[in-house]
Amino acid sequence: MLHRGKESGRIDDNIEAIKKRFNTYAAETKPIIDYFDNLKKVYKINAEKTVDEVFEQLKGIFDPILKK
Repeated sequence: MLHRGKESGRIDDNIEAIKKRFNTYAAETKPIIDYFDNLKKVYKINAEKTVDEVFEQLKGIFDPILKK
């Protein structure tokens, strides 16, 4: 994020803003993800792959759901 801020000129990509985002994620978002994960309603994909590979992973998740 710091690198992105340097390249894009975004003033909100600084160490303090990043810390605040992480703390907000840990306090407010992660508990929701954990709740739904316990209900087996969270699907995890590897988003470090190519766009086409990520799309194929998503299709594998959503195609069966949409066919119901």
